[in-house]
Amino acid sequence: LEPVFLAGSTISMATLHNAEDIARKDIREGDTVVIEKAGDVIPKVVAPILTLRPPDAVPWTMLATCKECGSQLYRDEEEVVWRCENASCPARIRRSLEHFASRAAMNIEGLGASLVDQLIEQELVRDFADLYHLTAAQLENLVVAPKEPRSERAVPRKLGKVGRNVVDELERSKSNDISRLIYALGIRHVGEKAGTTLARHFRTMPRVMTASVEELQTAPEIGPVVAASVRAFADEPRNQALVERLAKAGVKMTTDLPEPAVEPAGPLAGKTFVLTGTLATMTREEAAERLEQLGAKVAGSVSKKTSVVVFGSDAGSKLEKARQLGVETWDEQQFRANIIKD
Repeated sequence: LEPVFLAGSTISMATLHNAEDIARKDIREGDTVVIEKAGDVIPKVVAPILTLRPPDAVPWTMLATCKECGSQLYRDEEEVVWRCENASCPARIRRSLEHFASRAAMNIEGLGASLVDQLIEQELVRDFADLYHLTAAQLENLVVAPKEPRSERAVPRKLGKVGRNVVDELERSKSNDISRLIYALGIRHVGEKAGTTLARHFRTMPRVMTASVEELQTAPEIGPVVAASVRAFADEPRNQALVERLAKAGVKMTTDLPEPAVEPAGPLAGKTFVLTGTLATMTREEAAERLEQLGAKVAGSVSKKTSVVVFGSDAGSKLEKARQLGVETWDEQQFRANIIKD
């Protein structure tokens, strides 16, 4: 975008979200567009101004191949994101290494984008396991160019002491809990919470890697999408070898997190209830307490794993979602008949 002042700042870039969004809005190169700050923060393109469109403007089309490696791009039917399918693509390797080193993952301080670029360019690193074979001598003498030079003093330089520090950080990261490692591996649909859940439930990395889809779904809050994604990752021989190499390099393969609490006993053990709306004869807190006494789990949101949604007056979107998902619903009278039994 040509820079424009908007709501207190100068804007030269604005989000278009994804290819479908561009096609839906019919944004073309050379267009004059309306932009706004979503939530008063994030600049986004709202629409083109058709009366100002150049006569030779052609519709935008999505690339068919990756700009970095030339491989075919693909998109899952249920997603809007296009991906490169080449596991050896330098851009994919670069981004996966940055994610692996990020604070929420293995938290390797000093292993930023500029250093990652040089490690790939010098062919010192191709995957996560290669990181743990780097030596202080290699990194001390590595010349790193600033990614975005801001002054004349921002010149290429040897890492020196910074390189030694990165090696120390790599060594420290070996003792991270596998909850961090699971997230750091970049498995589709597996975020920080899922990584922690899988670590607590399965306790070791080998158990995570060998669990079936059905076994993975026995972990709390792990549904079929995450389970299938973990299983697909573990089925790849490349990934099996990667985890083995990480283990041989000394990366921790167990968790110190406390084991999940034992499921309470009772006739409703294993059942998940959601309460919504106003109950006439008791508060929702009292209803939840009664359900938990009988061994049920009371959740705050509705999903396919929900057993029953109990609704009172003024029930809102939770009741609607339950009906859309085919989840059983009880009104207060049914709740009292099945649970209170008075």
